[in-house]
Amino acid sequence: MVEPVRTCSGCRQRRPQRTLVRLRRRSDGRIDVARRAAPGRRAYLCASRACFDLAVRRRGLERSLGKTGRVLLEPEPLWNTIVKSEQDEIRLLRRTQMPNTQPSDRLAAHEAVAASLARQGGRGRE
Repeated sequence: MVEPVRTCSGCRQRRPQRTLVRLRRRSDGRIDVARRAAPGRRAYLCASRACFDLAVRRRGLERSLGKTGRVLLEPEPLWNTIVKSEQDEIRLLRRTQMPNTQPSDRLAAHEAVAASLARQGGRGRE
């Protein structure tokens, strides 16, 4: 099976979907981290503060998410939400993993994203 590829809204590089953070615009205009089945327009970002900052500065997130309606973009709270969401997803996947089994590909992908976020200071710029 071919792995889906998406484009980062910051650096514009194409990468495997599982290595990117998925954001969505809710109907009220707010942006949050999306789960697989969550409705709303989506954008993808590399797990990097540099790509996040680039997407904000170049308005890549607004372009990807805001073709209709307004987009409420608050960079620092959104960055902190991205970091917290990855940590929460890892906790959930570890809790649901069967004992004495290999970590799932999904867990490994989220751990790689979280490790990348942690190398950049975890909570963003304070």
